[in-house]
Amino acid sequence: MSQEIEELEKSLKDALDEIESKLDELERTVEEIERKIEESSGQLKGLRTDI
Repeated sequence: MSQEIEELEKSLKDALDEIESKLDELERTVEEIERKIEESSGQLKGLRTDI
């Protein structure tokens, strides 16, 4: 029984590590999208000034 618990704990830890990794990746993606939106917004403001 103790062996089963240890295996379950390891599986849970591995799953949590994978979730953390995916969340970090998602956070980087969101930051990249935010940066691109800011750049596009700046370009649009520049176009409005030119018009």
